[in-house]
Amino acid sequence: MFQPNWIILSWIIILFFIATVAAIGSRYEFVFENDKVFDVCPDEENSNGVHDLFDISGVSFEFSEGSIHISGDLTCVWEGVEPGDRIENRIELFKLVRSSWQPTPFSMSTTNFCESFFSEKYLFYQVWSKYIVESDRQCITTYKHVFHLLPYDIDTILDYPINMEGRHKVVVHFTAFDENNQKRPNVGCFEIHGEFFRAK
Repeated sequence: MFQPNWIILSWIIILFFIATVAAIGSRYEFVFENDKVFDVCPDEENSNGVHDLFDISGVSFEFSEGSIHISGDLTCVWEGVEPGDRIENRIELFKLVRSSWQPTPFSMSTTNFCESFFSEKYLFYQVWSKYIVESDRQCITTYKHVFHLLPYDIDTILDYPINMEGRHKVVVHFTAFDENNQKRPNVGCFEIHGEFFRAK
């Protein structure tokens, strides 16, 4: 199995959809399309993908059968935003059908990401922010702030009630608004491409 240079954000996104539809059904595993994990958003001009938001060089991971072990730290590098900004977040899953990306029923959005980020009721908490060291817990809008992660494991194979086989992509948008509710020009956007396979 390949070893991409960073994985944590991808699992946050993928496991959101896993948790959303997990139920008794067929078991599927998500496999990344390439070892870079992240792609830029083609519709966003001058996008550097996830690297516009985070320095991900400090995160490490280890693959094992059906799970991944995550540890390390990541640094917030989203320029042009302020700690008091309101952040809107949108996550969408698309499936490749006859050479065209089609939307699926699986999506998530919030108009106040910072308010929800460390709430136990919010799904991101269960797969990411729960494992951020408590003293590091603040929003992603503080430039050069470091999130240290407690080592943890996430399952990569789970049950789905519907047929998930085929190529998919996850599209993630972060949009900041200032104290006057004016949109900041620097939009964060990245994509994750991969394929669901029926687990043996």
